[in-house]
Amino acid sequence: MKKFRDLYIYLNNYDIEQLIKHLTDNCTNNWSRAYEREKNAVLLEEKAYCFEHTTGDGLEAAGLIIFQKDANTWFVSNIVPTAKGQLSIDEYNQILVNFFETILQPAIKNTSVTAELTNDQEFIENLIGNDAAALLNQFSAYANKFTVTSHPVDRKKWFDFILSVNSKGVKLDPNLLSMSLIEKGWSQEAVDKLVTEYEFADALLNYTKGK
Repeated sequence: MKKFRDLYIYLNNYDIEQLIKHLTDNCTNNWSRAYEREKNAVLLEEKAYCFEHTTGDGLEAAGLIIFQKDANTWFVSNIVPTAKGQLSIDEYNQILVNFFETILQPAIKNTSVTAELTNDQEFIENLIGNDAAALLNQFSAYANKFTVTSHPVDRKKWFDFILSVNSKGVKLDPNLLSMSLIEKGWSQEAVDKLVTEYEFADALLNYTKGK
């Protein structure tokens, strides 16, 4: 499933003001420092650095905001469109990658600063673990995709999967579960039923735990 990418900047004892200066110096063509946006952050008693991307290179116009996460880490907290109501996941990620490649990477070359750009895909096993993913695979491989969980054996495998995920305290996005089931050959009707069952069972289990 596609997701918004994150960009983390690790200073490793490098001065943030010096890094921002390098980023600002690297702003050419469609990128510029957005000082006015930074003033708004100051009014909210928050430290932020802002950059702005304008159209002309095939990407949308948007403002990019860098906030502090902890003493060593800064991150792009948001990319806000300036000429339209909302950015799609692809549009958001394209702007972030462009900033990373054209502005950030040249700025941190030969410094102690490192950066991490996360993946644009969410894989279910990364969230729930390989053991729970294996249970889902077993259920999908052997279950009757017409009767769904009517057979006791299929129902047991499905419940084993739900219990495994719940025991980890993981919040499984229904959309991610839905996409995973569709990829495994389930019909949309069956997927809707399974996702509804999962959400109900997960909520019930959490209730019994006092959550």
